[in-house]
Amino acid sequence: GGGANRPLSETVQASLDRIFAGGKVRKEELDSRCMDQLKSLPDAVAIDVVTKFEEADLASINSKAGFFMGIVRRFREQVVAQDPNLTSNTFSNLPMQIQNKLEALFSTRMVSRNELDAKCFSELRNLSEHAAMEVVDKFCESNLSDIRNKTAFFLGITKRFKNENGPGGGQG
Repeated sequence: GGGANRPLSETVQASLDRIFAGGKVRKEELDSRCMDQLKSLPDAVAIDVVTKFEEADLASINSKAGFFMGIVRRFREQVVAQDPNLTSNTFSNLPMQIQNKLEALFSTRMVSRNELDAKCFSELRNLSEHAAMEVVDKFCESNLSDIRNKTAFFLGITKRFKNENGPGGGQG
């Protein structure tokens, strides 16, 4: 699989380098398993994991890699707990064309899957397919790097769209 070979994002790498530089842990003590796990998390969560690891007292820890993996596991459970099946169910009820468009957006890494929650997807379902496409287009065209709360931003676009076009989304 190619997934594991992609590098960590710069921000995550930077926070890792910081703990290596601080001498708390040597690079080789966190094996490739740790790195793969880290890559599989959204950046924000990965950084939280590294921070948590950095704050821990590692003096009495024999296996730093094992300890690191434990933190990853806890964070992953939290991520799942926030929106277990609700989000993915709502997502899978969207028209295929919309799903594909969103998948394409997630793959650009401009926005990660967990930054849009079930509410975004259920709002999209209330629009006609044409209107939903336009909302997603508008979202894609925005400069998302400055936007912290992507769900709120997305819902804002949806609301504006409804107001401008009426509930049917500008058809007829």
